[in-house]
Amino acid sequence: MLLETTPRSVYVILGAHQEQMRPELEGLDVEVVLNDQWRVGLSSSLRVARTVCRKLSRSGCLVTSVDQPLLQTAHLQALLAMAKRWPNLDVLSAYGRFKGIPALIRPETLDLATRLVGDHGLRAVLDGRPWRVVRNDDLLEDLDTPEQVEMARIRGWIDETQVMTRIDV
Repeated sequence: MLLETTPRSVYVILGAHQEQMRPELEGLDVEVVLNDQWRVGLSSSLRVARTVCRKLSRSGCLVTSVDQPLLQTAHLQALLAMAKRWPNLDVLSAYGRFKGIPALIRPETLDLATRLVGDHGLRAVLDGRPWRVVRNDDLLEDLDTPEQVEMARIRGWIDETQVMTRIDV
């Protein structure tokens, strides 16, 4: 889906279960970056993202995850279009009462994320920062537990080939 937005490059940050995840990426035009500090939590992936983003872009990077089964390419394109209109602002997804990823994050915001420790994400640094949002309440659905993965499969949000060998979350 990210490749459908025609980016200059796509980097996939792998941490836990990287041996099981890497084969899923074979044949895709992506570069894998390993997060050896994944046990620290989400903040360590943001530090890796910051390093990659700083090398690639002055304007920002599209940051997303793989646990939102109802995410569509059109939403990513809407984020990118909003970022063109507001180039000096972070552009976040809004769902329910939350704001977060997927998001077009400016390098300065990722710099702030390097201060995070543990399992804290971008929400912890977005307060007080200027941003715009693209609303998509479908993104409230996410896959954090094996039960949620199974329910997504039953509802037809993901197919059997997308359900990997059971990984305890």
